[in-house]
Amino acid sequence: FEAKNGALSSIIHFIVEAPIKDENEIGYDGLCIDGQFPQTSMYGWEVKDSAFLAKVCPYAELPPDLRQATEALSPFLAENQYRNFFALEMRDGICTDPCCRHASPGGEILDDNIENLAEVLWGGAEGRLVEPVFKSQYGAQIVLTSEWARDHWQLVDIPEGVREHVHLYNHCIIDGKDYVVPQFVPHFDRMKEIGSVVALADDPQEAIDLCKERAEQVKGFKVTCCPEELDKALEEMNASSGQSA
Repeated sequence: FEAKNGALSSIIHFIVEAPIKDENEIGYDGLCIDGQFPQTSMYGWEVKDSAFLAKVCPYAELPPDLRQATEALSPFLAENQYRNFFALEMRDGICTDPCCRHASPGGEILDDNIENLAEVLWGGAEGRLVEPVFKSQYGAQIVLTSEWARDHWQLVDIPEGVREHVHLYNHCIIDGKDYVVPQFVPHFDRMKEIGSVVALADDPQEAIDLCKERAEQVKGFKVTCCPEELDKALEEMNASSGQSA
């Protein structure tokens, strides 16, 4: 620990706790402006670092655990004039991570699904909550990874037909070719996640099938993904719906 962190080792603190067994996460993905959450919201099921399935619904119809957490955090966010995207991860009813940022996965679906995104951002910066207008009820996302990309520039081949649905991280274009630039940050694991593929539809299975089809078309050296994880997310969604019923 000291060899890795040097002088920081004396001021870094950590907590050891029993693990939360459930690997699937349910989370709110949207925005918060001065403690206010939109009346139309999005939440979803994540298979960790692999896939995400999102559903749009009225805020009042969010799962009780998510709504309880957002309402508990609302006064603090209002007091501190928080104006940003906001994601809330939960496992087994336990809030594990209030993500005060544009989260991934999940955030890419918001980017594609909110029709009036520019107005939402502009109003939010001024402290005005502009209700987002969603294009579709469901969104699917598959995360692209590459071990090669941890230490090397990753060349990615994206067909024109799916380009607008592919979100690359640390992206640049040189001579018309798409690259993901490696991030060398001390004391942090270098990212193997290079981007995501997104699909929208008013039926969850349609969104999943379309997302898988698009992900298969993205190529690159050692670029991989786990499209089958979307099926697990759908199972979780259906199980949650059954419990709610």
